[in-house]
Amino acid sequence: MFSRLAFIRILGLLLAPAPAVFLPAAPRAFAEQTVFDAGIKQSIISATGHGENSIEVATNAIQIMVTVVNSDLNNSLVTHADREADAVRIVDAIIAALKGKPAYDSLLAIHIDYVSRETNTAHSRVVDAIDYRRDAKGGFELHKT
Repeated sequence: MFSRLAFIRILGLLLAPAPAVFLPAAPRAFAEQTVFDAGIKQSIISATGHGENSIEVATNAIQIMVTVVNSDLNNSLVTHADREADAVRIVDAIIAALKGKPAYDSLLAIHIDYVSRETNTAHSRVVDAIDYRRDAKGGFELHKT
């Protein structure tokens, strides 16, 4: 059975504009990809104060996926609005790291998951998910469904 995260990602692909789904991934060497993701990760850590082990970054030609693991923002007293405020800082950090680079021009979406992950297991529970999509003016707007 699919996890909630897998379902959300599949749903995102289905709801994405058709041309975006069929764009080929830009070929990048593994080392280049790792350095690229590490730069984005460091920018996010600097902007938000999250610990290095709390941020995971994955990228492809059109999307950046950020996972915030076991953050204080997973607390039941924290609201969705609080996580949205943190997501704004994450998006701003990503844009600052990429502005003027070719990767920025092809970026269509930024997806942020707040997850609770059990120690020494691969089991994660998505607490919240926030999406930003490129708008007609080239900026990134919070996507609300």
